[in-house]
Amino acid sequence: MKSKKIINFAIVMGKKHKKLIKNVLGLILIIFLYSVFFQAMYCWMIYKSPTLNGDWVSFVTSLPYNFIPFLIIAIVTIWSVRLTRKISVLWKKICLDLLIVSCTVVIVNMLFLAVTGLVIEWGGTVFNGIMIWMGIEFWAVSLQKQRALIRESLLLKENAAHKLQLLQSYVNPHFLFNSLDMLCSMIEVDEKEQSLEFIENLTAYYRGMLRRKNVMKVTVKDEFETVFCYLKIVSQHYGDSLKISVAGDRDTDMMIVPFSIQLLIENVLKHNIISAAVPMTVVINIKDGAITVTNLYHPKANDTGRGSGMGLKYLRSMYAANDKKIDINKCGNMFSVTIPAL
Repeated sequence: MKSKKIINFAIVMGKKHKKLIKNVLGLILIIFLYSVFFQAMYCWMIYKSPTLNGDWVSFVTSLPYNFIPFLIIAIVTIWSVRLTRKISVLWKKICLDLLIVSCTVVIVNMLFLAVTGLVIEWGGTVFNGIMIWMGIEFWAVSLQKQRALIRESLLLKENAAHKLQLLQSYVNPHFLFNSLDMLCSMIEVDEKEQSLEFIENLTAYYRGMLRRKNVMKVTVKDEFETVFCYLKIVSQHYGDSLKISVAGDRDTDMMIVPFSIQLLIENVLKHNIISAAVPMTVVINIKDGAITVTNLYHPKANDTGRGSGMGLKYLRSMYAANDKKIDINKCGNMFSVTIPAL
């Protein structure tokens, strides 16, 4: 057991060291290329040639005089950026980084003067220090923003998964108790065949629920298998007053959020009057990578229309976690919800 942990630790450390070496080599390459570019531009301004009057040997041998100071400034800048990354106020962070880099440029120039005795172009060295600092600063800020977006996306997905578990814990017992009440009523009036069919549908429905446990997306085909079992169960209560019409390919492998269609049908049953006098037809249209559920709106007397309810809130959060958005539309007495494919 200990040897396995040691091996896993060694693998993780090896990956970290490999990434570190890759980043260091990348930094050295970028600074080297920048040194070549700067020296070529400097020679062009002074000698009207990208080299020292065509002397490539002198050009190459003088590269370290630019490369080494630039590399030191870049390393100090990276250290400064990492040191100040916890400062929440951006302008304070930038000012502190700029102060550290400015001091570094002065120190590097003084050391360069002491070691080589060559003339220093202060304007050029300050300009390069600022350019290196700006490049690393923008890179660090963009990287920090990217990590924040990744963390936000992970939190959205974790939140959506948590809501899925809450929804399952809420729907399963609630639906089961109502189903058992209907089954008791059928048994009391001695409807043996209907009772057996009801039990088969209820079993198939819960088998489908268990199959989709902790699943973040399902195919439309799989969703409809469970939905039809659900409709056979609720039809015992509504009878011919409730009709479901499906247009489009319901056997498609298009992916959607689990319970999407069922929740939209439940939303219709919860908020509308459904009776022999006021029948309800729900139209499910599968088209152009989306599913639209439409129904006539006959609100119950105690329905205020306020709030979207647990089902629609769940769908909003689940699709938001997948960078998608559901469309809710109410026009006159028509109500529709469109869910996109994942």
